[in-house]
Amino acid sequence: MRVLQVPHVFLPRIGGVQFYTLYLSKELQKQGVDVEVLSTWDRMRTFQGSFSGVKTTLAPGFPNIGGNPLSPSLFLKQLKMNATFDLLHAHPPQLAATFYSSVVRKFLTKRPLVITSHGFATADYVSSKMLPLLKLANAGARFALCRADAIIALTQNEQSLLIKFAGSEIANRIFVIPNATNISQRLVRRFDKVRVRELLGLDSQFVLLFVGVLRWQKGVRYLIESMRHISDSNCVLLIAGDGVQKEELMNSVPSNLSGRVRFLGKVGREDLFKYYAACDVVVLPSLHEGFPTVLPEAWMFGKPVILSDIPTHKEIIRHYLPQGKDLLVKTRTATDLAQAIQYSKDNPGFLRRLGEAGRRTAQSHFTWPIVSGKILSLYRKVLSQ
Repeated sequence: MRVLQVPHVFLPRIGGVQFYTLYLSKELQKQGVDVEVLSTWDRMRTFQGSFSGVKTTLAPGFPNIGGNPLSPSLFLKQLKMNATFDLLHAHPPQLAATFYSSVVRKFLTKRPLVITSHGFATADYVSSKMLPLLKLANAGARFALCRADAIIALTQNEQSLLIKFAGSEIANRIFVIPNATNISQRLVRRFDKVRVRELLGLDSQFVLLFVGVLRWQKGVRYLIESMRHISDSNCVLLIAGDGVQKEELMNSVPSNLSGRVRFLGKVGREDLFKYYAACDVVVLPSLHEGFPTVLPEAWMFGKPVILSDIPTHKEIIRHYLPQGKDLLVKTRTATDLAQAIQYSKDNPGFLRRLGEAGRRTAQSHFTWPIVSGKILSLYRKVLSQ
């Protein structure tokens, strides 16, 4: 079986879709699947080579409008390459790369098409100036979804959004398969919490960790604001990530919190593992998510997670870790976040039990060998039709 993965962007740019594509591809290769990635990048020349053992072709992303690489070059590359593959797997539906895959599937090579939706954006989660672009993206997404042979939704909530958006005709082609992490317990055991905290200068502090791209949908401003309501100077917030909102967020930190709110910037995977090991709690105050990779990563390290009560988070907790419902907090509410943080700090036994439950959940449901097996079965089902 030969599979062409088509995410809208790929490494060296860092993000959830990129890691999903990379680790899925690597795991499929272990199972004998011939995988190649076709995507875009920020440079004006084509790249052909390998990222972490996965054969990769990158086309110039220009023009890029609102984070959507329109890239005529990508479309031409697909025309040239698709005939040599058995199946296309595109990510996610609202971007040009997936629309191109659906055009190729419908009118040209007619190869089976699988689409993974990594958090379907609605008008509630974009600014007013982005609404015209969203309408254009949605037109392409509707075309692609209605022509896909199978659609992967990361949660049931996302499945419902897709059916509401594209119509009931796609309902029997949507399969709920969760996100996954490549972190293993063997890797986790390399990082001793006490030693890592000493190395990072966090010996006696209660450490909160946020991991993600710094944009308004992640709700980081409410997390920073929550620190105003926590008087304990021993409580520190580490923010790992970069993005368009970074400068605004840094400027929003009051002077009396400057030592307790620390921006780490872009963090490499090895350093990120150290911060996971060192922290006491991971916090995800997002306003919108598909299935955040940070969640199974934190659980694999045995870390409890404070989550905003958006539908995705509530569904994950309800289905996989009901003990975590006490750490669901009202979206956009700094005071509720502060109360959850204080509760976490005051109840170390609860945190320990919740972290261990999260670890068991991640091992049982969210490893790539488990998730890629489900996706490979879906590929075979599509190819057999």
